[in-house]
Amino acid sequence: MRTMTQRCCLGLLALSLLQACQMSPTREDDLRLRESPMEIRSLQTRTFAAPSETEVLSASIAALQDMQFNIDRIETPLGVITASKLSDAESPREQMALLLVDMVCMLGGEDCGALATASDDQQITLTLVVQPSLATPDKYVARVTLQRVVYDTVQRVLLKEPLNDPEIYQAIFDRLGKSIFMEATI
Repeated sequence: MRTMTQRCCLGLLALSLLQACQMSPTREDDLRLRESPMEIRSLQTRTFAAPSETEVLSASIAALQDMQFNIDRIETPLGVITASKLSDAESPREQMALLLVDMVCMLGGEDCGALATASDDQQITLTLVVQPSLATPDKYVARVTLQRVVYDTVQRVLLKEPLNDPEIYQAIFDRLGKSIFMEATI
């Protein structure tokens, strides 16, 4: 049987290994202040020319389904679509670090079960709101918001966060723009 001091040393060693695996060099972006609400809103919003709000919503549904989203709810009078999808959230780097923690625990004669806390799946929820533009007739403003919930291998919630990656929003709006254009020309 291990003494308390030996267990503490093994625990500190495991934490050090985990920290070393997750550390990355400081980047200039890491030191920058987070986006303001106005920056985030501009990232999430685009204006589209279309014959009607119904056509924008219809084209949006088709585009979301093409992106593997399940349509959860449509509120046509409000111009709101809610969609979601389940995707993989596994990180080989995270799993390797947690495996090392488990191995160190086993050397100490205990089962930490650290690998069970690895990220497994993520639920991504998208909300799209379409409204007529107040500035220009025959144009519609679309705002997309994205959130994700990450679960571990035993379905416990590890993380809840909004997604504010400009590349993700650009890809969604590119797809929506193409879908709206195709809908308008048919």
